[in-house]
Amino acid sequence: MSRRLLRAGVSLFLIGLIAGAAPAVAAPVSLAESTLFVQFYPEEQGTTASMVAYVQIPENASLPATVRIPIPEEGEPFWVGEVFGAVLNDTVDKERDYEIVDGDGGPVVEMTLEETRTAMYEAATGPLKEANGRYSVAWRWVQSEVFNDVQFSITFPPNATLVKIDPAPFGSGQVVAGGRKLFVFSPARLASGESTTFAVSYSQAQTTLPEVKAPGYDGPVPLWLIVGLTVALVALVGVLLRERNRRMAAAEALDEGDDDDDMELLDEEE
Repeated sequence: MSRRLLRAGVSLFLIGLIAGAAPAVAAPVSLAESTLFVQFYPEEQGTTASMVAYVQIPENASLPATVRIPIPEEGEPFWVGEVFGAVLNDTVDKERDYEIVDGDGGPVVEMTLEETRTAMYEAATGPLKEANGRYSVAWRWVQSEVFNDVQFSITFPPNATLVKIDPAPFGSGQVVAGGRKLFVFSPARLASGESTTFAVSYSQAQTTLPEVKAPGYDGPVPLWLIVGLTVALVALVGVLLRERNRRMAAAEALDEGDDDDDMELLDEEE
């Protein structure tokens, strides 16, 4: 996927941003006490699924700091960088160089934070499968770097119906901007090298998504925490989708402008 794709906006009020002065040498940073946020998107860019992952490093970590965030094997980043505010902004947020390196059982995106404490990448994760009018995609996640926990969520397109999700999310989905529906999972505590898979399938129709009944709560995570995260993620996805529409329109206009320039060059050569 082209690195020229403009990335979507996303509210990061869940992980308050703190900027700091940068010493001369980047140091490795432990994320064992940090929460990693991972959002999956079926059919968010044509027929290609995508995802976003972001994390805040500890306040006592020195800058610049090397950060490693797991990425699925099939993931192809199209934006990697650091963010400067509660809503991502292409005019101030900075894209950074990165490498895909081996982590504990799977790949990680390695980048250096130079000015802020929040690292993020966006990636395409492969095409959707289609059979008999149903679309499906699965993401296999390997905890190739240690975090305190991971907050997973999935957002479906507005015309998705007859939705199936494995494993079951926590509670019913929430309708967010554009009629899309957000499903949140209980925070996951995964050991280093441990893997988990999220599989979804759905049909497409001009209907709203059916509710998914909440499974019984018997996990160690407090119920109030999950409910709070659900409410916060609804607002998060709303901002993301509004900004995504604006930025994708800008990207299309930029591509059209480049096509016009190419035609002018061809005319000159003739």
